[in-house]
Amino acid sequence: MTTLIVSILSSSLRSSVPLILAATGGSFSSRAGVSDLGLEGMMLAGSFFAVWGSYISGNAWVGLLFGALFGAIFAMLHAVMHITYRVNASISGMCVNLLATAVTPLLVVFIFGMNGKSAQVAGFSKLNLPFLEKIPFIGPILNSQSILFYLTIVLVVAGWVFMYKTTPGLRMRMVGENPQAASTVGLKVTGYKYFGVAMSGVFAGLGGAY
Repeated sequence: MTTLIVSILSSSLRSSVPLILAATGGSFSSRAGVSDLGLEGMMLAGSFFAVWGSYISGNAWVGLLFGALFGAIFAMLHAVMHITYRVNASISGMCVNLLATAVTPLLVVFIFGMNGKSAQVAGFSKLNLPFLEKIPFIGPILNSQSILFYLTIVLVVAGWVFMYKTTPGLRMRMVGENPQAASTVGLKVTGYKYFGVAMSGVFAGLGGAY
């Protein structure tokens, strides 16, 4: 029975990582005053380009970098449409989702010559730290996670510190809550909005890469 519970909890933690990353990214965009309905598309982009980056380099970390980078690129499409050209955020977000949904399967066929799957690529393995195995019950659960699980925890804490304990984070939240007042005191409203959306793309891309 204990083995079953450990297995369920381990699986739950693994499944939560991409959702945590995407939600953290969405909070950046939301705090900057931009509704981000394009997170799914950014995750799809991160997923495909992480695989592609790992495929061409043979290195999982390069793949992770590709996932974050292209997640941000797709986020910029949303930002340009909504922030610069005043397209409704719901529409621009859905445009990103639809674009990623159409482009990624096409690229899989074009690059890998297969429909719906890619070639085997380098990925992250479980940590398997000996000292964790000695901790009753919790040890096996934590030891079954990849390094990205622990990286996610670090990124969430870092995101919280940035938004609530730093001056740029305070300014970004001010832009999101009252852009007119922020502009009056000399803050670059557009720049902070772009930054928030870009960070949402980075986190969503990492979630897709996972």
